[in-house]
Amino acid sequence: MQRTLPNDILHVWFTELTPKQHFAKDAALDESIRTRFGPTLEAAARCELFTWRATPEVRLAEILVLDQFSRNVYRDTARALRKTRWPLRWRKSWWPAGKTAACPPRSAYLPTCPTCTANLP
Repeated sequence: MQRTLPNDILHVWFTELTPKQHFAKDAALDESIRTRFGPTLEAAARCELFTWRATPEVRLAEILVLDQFSRNVYRDTARALRKTRWPLRWRKSWWPAGKTAACPPRSAYLPTCPTCTANLP
């Protein structure tokens, strides 16, 4: 299997998906993300993607995998929200420091709003 890179995650979230798809319940999209990124999600949950924390942009990719893709991979189960604890802490650590300047403009909303995605479906 090909290794997923942070840019793969960012491309899917900001280019392939529309903003409406980010939080919509869609079985086909859930299956696509599960197939493409399920192993990446599990690697992130085991802290194997710690090198993705080197810059704000690649850290955002890890946050997306743990916080958003987990909702697609584990839709309608308790596991869907289990992995959001760490991304929430990371977003909170970015927020006061203004570390979003290096992120793509469309991505800035995630780390600047530390609780904005914490309880979304």
